[in-house]
Amino acid sequence: MQQISGLETFCDAAINRLIACHRERVSLQSAEHRLEADTLSRNNQQLEQQLAESQSREKELTQQCALDREDADNTRLHLDRVLTAVSQYIPVSENIKEGMVSPRRCSHPESILPFKEEVARCVSEMREKVQTHYEEIVAQKESERARLDESLKEEQLQIANQEGAIQQLQQQTQALESRIEELNEVEQKASRLQERLEETENELRSERDKMAESQKTFERRSQEAQMLAEMNQADAQSSIKEQLRQLNKELGQLQTQHHEELARRDKELSDVMTHRLNEQRRDAEQREQQLQSTVDQLTHRLKDSDQNQKATRSTTDASIKELKDKLAATTRELDSVKRDKRALEVQLERHAQDRAGDVSMVAQLKRQVDELKQTHREELDQLDQARRKAVKEREDEMKKVHEAKRHQLRTGAATDEGRGGSLVPSEGSAAGGRQGSAAMARVDAAIERSSLRRADSKGSALSAVQNVLQLARQATLKAEEARPSGRPPLSRPTSPLPPARGERAPM
Repeated sequence: MQQISGLETFCDAAINRLIACHRERVSLQSAEHRLEADTLSRNNQQLEQQLAESQSREKELTQQCALDREDADNTRLHLDRVLTAVSQYIPVSENIKEGMVSPRRCSHPESILPFKEEVARCVSEMREKVQTHYEEIVAQKESERARLDESLKEEQLQIANQEGAIQQLQQQTQALESRIEELNEVEQKASRLQERLEETENELRSERDKMAESQKTFERRSQEAQMLAEMNQADAQSSIKEQLRQLNKELGQLQTQHHEELARRDKELSDVMTHRLNEQRRDAEQREQQLQSTVDQLTHRLKDSDQNQKATRSTTDASIKELKDKLAATTRELDSVKRDKRALEVQLERHAQDRAGDVSMVAQLKRQVDELKQTHREELDQLDQARRKAVKEREDEMKKVHEAKRHQLRTGAATDEGRGGSLVPSEGSAAGGRQGSAAMARVDAAIERSSLRRADSKGSALSAVQNVLQLARQATLKAEEARPSGRPPLSRPTSPLPPARGERAPM
């Protein structure tokens, strides 16, 4: 009897330990699954936040593209208005010149045609440059938007995959919860069996007290009860062990699937980032090839202009300077593209070592976009200022030239009136008239030459006006030297030049 009671207590303690171990293992598994679910939910929230940020960034870039396009359209409209004003100014200046100069002294009114052709050529070149620059900016913005759309689609695909994985984990969690409920039912059954065992023990004790006279029957019944208890205990232990084995097997399968899913996601992320960096590197190489072809074309044009420099030196100096400036700007841009390419290659190597450089890459791309926008605005501002300055200086130069010519014409008319009022000129007056007409022809030629030059700065315009005035003074001195002895000297102008348009006359 003591052995039976000792075995019963030992079996009870073993069953209790097994149940406690099973409960602890189930609680640990549920905690692990909850932790995985929380981690996946946090990752999902982070991805949703990144998606929202990328969408907001896409909206900002779209708005910025619209603003840039509007600025470019406004710039083109302003340029068209300026060019229209310049093209309208050319025939007006020609009419002024034809009205100011008499047919006797200006027998070639078509001398203004080279200036008109030069201005028309400059206008066409500026329109082509602005159109080309605008198309490049639009293409760049469209490509940037396409890349952002692709990255957004990839992020949405990743979010969809993770949502599917979260749903699978939720289903697995529900299955585990159902298994836990089944295990709880098994525990309840085991507790009921233990209660039945206790009831049986109580019955045995009562029968032992009541039936002391039938020792054999009691021993036989006790042996049968012991055998039944051992059988029940063995069955319960085998079922619990089988369930624990199945749960451990399912837990291993879930862990294997989880590790495989993590490895697959890591690989997909690395493939996506490598693909993005390769695309950026290919774009940089394409830009480098385009810029190199542009440099070759400009070099070829520069060589051609060098070959034709002797024949057209007066008109090609400015174009050669512009080509050199373009070549230098293109070379600088090529160097910047090469530097960007080297930076992208360094970023690719760093990404191969560590995939944690995504934030810095996005920041660098944003800075590059801001720099390109700033460069575009600065170039447009510089073009606008240069156009305004050139038009203003050309207008000032033409005004000063026409005023000087008008003053010279008034001086010549006053001189003709002071010569005695004779309608029939003498030989000396005819010679003086021829010399005066030759001097005025030289002045007109100097004016035409100075008008053909491009006023790149205020100093060049002032020097051209001073040269024209110097030539006029020399022509006046020559006319005075060729004057006969009986003629009065040419009257010098005592009044100052009339004020230019927009200025006040001195009091």
